[in-house]
Amino acid sequence: MNLSDDKRTVHLSIDGDLTADALQDLIAELARVRARMLPAVPNAPISDDLDTAERAEGFAVRTLSDEYIQLLIRDLGLGWLSIALDIGQACTLRDFLVANTPAGHPNPLADFQIDSGDLPQ
Repeated sequence: MNLSDDKRTVHLSIDGDLTADALQDLIAELARVRARMLPAVPNAPISDDLDTAERAEGFAVRTLSDEYIQLLIRDLGLGWLSIALDIGQACTLRDFLVANTPAGHPNPLADFQIDSGDLPQ
């Protein structure tokens, strides 16, 4: 996989069949290359992004340090997405969730992992 000098195109070649693990590795590598490409990913979602939400198939949360929380979201196609939120971002997310979820709503935590030592690898 080769990123052009102007960072606007990437040349890639896929030879043969890919297993699920090999495809997941390729998707991760493509994401790393995309992060270096121009134009950069917009700072705010565009309207198409807002219309194509996928249901999370699971999530996990854990403390990385005094400064960061790790949020992992399971997508059936992309696998586990791992996002490090600084404490300010985590508090903003917390406040939004508290303000926008009904009190007393059933909370089936059995499906989710929070601060578990058994998080996905």
